[in-house]
Amino acid sequence: VNVWEGAGLQGAVPPDIFKQMIEILGISFECFASPLNCYFDRFCSAFLDTDGLFGSVGSFFEFSPIEGSFEANPPFTEELMNKMVDRLELLLSQSARPLSFTIFA
Repeated sequence: VNVWEGAGLQGAVPPDIFKQMIEILGISFECFASPLNCYFDRFCSAFLDTDGLFGSVGSFFEFSPIEGSFEANPPFTEELMNKMVDRLELLLSQSARPLSFTIFA
């Protein structure tokens, strides 16, 4: 599969699962989304220039939360997933406050 074709590179999380994550885990933000597949009003996306009008705060790799509960469902490419893990480890190591990520991979 050509990575740029997009087929099968990211699975959607069903709304019922989001409702459970909100209720049980307190999740309120998506680390990898777009205006076409986001559940929350605010989210990270690859294209701040176009997605910002729809609630994006920009790239996850430039996002620096210090507290909260977040959902991460990255595109299924090894390079991106490894980069995400590195970023998560950095964020978690730098925060002294309650910070968690639920990952779908």
